Amino acid sequence: AEPRAEAPRPAAPEAGRPSSPVDAVVEVLRGADARPMHLKQIVEAAVKRRLLRGDLPELWRVVRAAVVAEMRAREAAGLRPRVRPLGGGQYIVGDRKLDGELSQYERDLADRAARLSEATRVAIHRRLARLSPQSFEVLARLVLERIGVTGVELVKRGDGVAYLGGERGAGAAKVKVLVAVRPGEGELKRRAVGELRVGLQARGFDEGLCLAAGRAGQEALAELAAGGGNVVLYDGDGLATLCARFGVGVVKRAVAVDTLDTEFFYELQEG
Repeated sequence: AEPRAEAPRPAAPEAGRPSSPVDAVVEVLRGADARPMHLKQIVEAAVKRRLLRGDLPELWRVVRAAVVAEMRAREAAGLRPRVRPLGGGQYIVGDRKLDGELSQYERDLADRAARLSEATRVAIHRRLARLSPQSFEVLARLVLERIGVTGVELVKRGDGVAYLGGERGAGAAKVKVLVAVRPGEGELKRRAVGELRVGLQARGFDEGLCLAAGRAGQEALAELAAGGGNVVLYDGDGLATLCARFGVGVVKRAVAVDTLDTEFFYELQEG
């Protein structure tokens, strides 16, 4: 359902350290009294302070891509970017020109929005577990439609699970996907993954996808890891995240908030 390949990332930070490359950039820039710094200087300082670990040329690419990705995501969400490029490899914190308390208010707004999104995801998880088998199957079909699985048809239903078949695009080719839909809040066992994998071979499907309301137990995770990657599992927590990401059971709301246009006043002064 999602690309398996991931871009190279720096090693996980230690406890209490920034949790992302952009966190590290922000901490370094704030430590420099919010003065502009070149990307290479930022990364070297982050490595020296053990905020990032890895090969410097690779970290330069990872950090640059992470800053751009977060900047676009925050702008799309109506939030001020935490880091802003100035050109020529120079970067600066996004709230450097804000007056006094405005910077803290904007950070509080972003934090509250993130906490609301997380609480909403938890609420989705609870409601998924309470859905009837019929309602859960309808939701699963909506999720499959949003993630690009087409031509969904019932393959088999029984013993607390429904199997749906469909196709998804993989470049110029089509991949046949067998989907196990498992309602209820019971813990997923090894059987949940094993039966799906057997079904792939028996019915000629290429990939397996399991959408479940319950949590994956250690047996299910072990079976998933031992199978070579042809089955993807979204348990209740993962499925709730998927629903939120693709707008199933959630409403994306835009709240109008006045924020200072620092660039406008900068241009006035420069003019």
